[in-house]
Amino acid sequence: MMDVITRGRLRPDSGMVPVGPVLNLLSLSEPEIAQWELGENFQKPTVFEQLTVFENLRLAAGGDKSFLKTLFAMQDARAGKSL
Repeated sequence: MMDVITRGRLRPDSGMVPVGPVLNLLSLSEPEIAQWELGENFQKPTVFEQLTVFENLRLAAGGDKSFLKTLFAMQDARAGKSL
């Protein structure tokens, strides 16, 4: 279904894919669909391999996500300090 909506490469045997009040995505090409800013964004989950599972979860569980906060949290974890 995502390929039908975001790329237009796959076409269903019947039906339509309405977007907005009138637009039918099945009548558009892939570049035309992209102009409507419909697309997929894949995420690559990563972890800090030098941290424990618990430390990674604590780091991901909210709070300030700025670069410096993350950097200092990693340094504190390496030094054995509480996050």
